[in-house]
Amino acid sequence: MLSISTILFSSAEPRKLRSGWKIIIFLLFTAIVQILLFSIALSFKREIGDGLQRTLMLISVAFSSAVSSRLLSGTSFSAYALRPRWWKHFLIGQGIAFCMVALAVIPGWISGGFTFSMNETFSPLQILSCWIFLLIAASLEELLFRGYPLQELAASLGRLPSALIMSVPFALVHTDNPCHTLFANINTLLAGLWLCAAYFKTNNLWLATGLHLGWNFALASVFGINVSGIDAFSQSSFLAAKYNGQQLLTGGCYGIEASLPATVILGLSAATLAFPKRRPDANNSDGRANTSS
Repeated sequence: MLSISTILFSSAEPRKLRSGWKIIIFLLFTAIVQILLFSIALSFKREIGDGLQRTLMLISVAFSSAVSSRLLSGTSFSAYALRPRWWKHFLIGQGIAFCMVALAVIPGWISGGFTFSMNETFSPLQILSCWIFLLIAASLEELLFRGYPLQELAASLGRLPSALIMSVPFALVHTDNPCHTLFANINTLLAGLWLCAAYFKTNNLWLATGLHLGWNFALASVFGINVSGIDAFSQSSFLAAKYNGQQLLTGGCYGIEASLPATVILGLSAATLAFPKRRPDANNSDGRANTSS
């Protein structure tokens, strides 16, 4: 017969809460902090814009992550949020994501599914505002789906099961987006695995955040393509994209995230990140295996 202590605590460490309960406490605490912040904001303003909403949500998730890491797991928030040379991972992630988007767009452009022209409403200031908004949105999702909950699951279940589990809700939160399809949901799940692989590759969130931000920013502000069905970010983009059919290659009004090229690009990138680095032999500084004669 199961006891309450067995349900709540790990059998290996009787005083350690199971990961599932830690995640539930984290989510409840996040919700409480978020309600408090929204209540304070509403006391000053009648309506809260989307940018402020996401900023308050980011603050609540970051605060809850820091508290949960310290009080529930005995670790530091900086263990996965801040690392030396974080800015290199952040910049590299954006550069990689831009190249990935460009590669995913090429098949649709060659087939005539996309046509591009210079955007007459191009605005550098609006593009900067878009970058800041997308940074906040990407940071929020990375902390929520690749932050504290992923770390706890990975400690208990291992990397692959935890990545699969956390990628499901990541895909589900996008199902209400305009023009979404089954293909879009599959690709968003794959994107979740890709970003989880980026975290495990570096043991910090900055590469994943850079990839996430760079992907969305390249779509919206460079190519003028819808981001997960949302066209609000592409109004002042550098290029203006026009859809001419070929939904399999362009993703239609959802954007390339619902396309076959995106599936291939995301899959290859996730596999590359997940593949372990070959470590040089400790007794051979040039990395070649020792042989006996």
